[in-house]
Amino acid sequence: MVPATLGVRQVINIKSCLPRELLIWREVKSNMYCVKCRAKREGKNKEDVTMKNGKKAMRAVCEVCGTKMFKIVGNA
Repeated sequence: MVPATLGVRQVINIKSCLPRELLIWREVKSNMYCVKCRAKREGKNKEDVTMKNGKKAMRAVCEVCGTKMFKIVGNA
């Protein structure tokens, strides 16, 4: 919801002024999806990886069932 004092364009400009690292960290902080449990989980043994196309991703293991989880974080 946009406050009445700010227009949509101003809110977009505020978001674009944030450093890229903060935006990526916000994505990294969110949970990963476990396909086997069908739920969002935090994951353990997290590691950062770079895919062949140069995008950053995270790999982890589900703490409940032990299935590998993978999440694409963003561009390098």
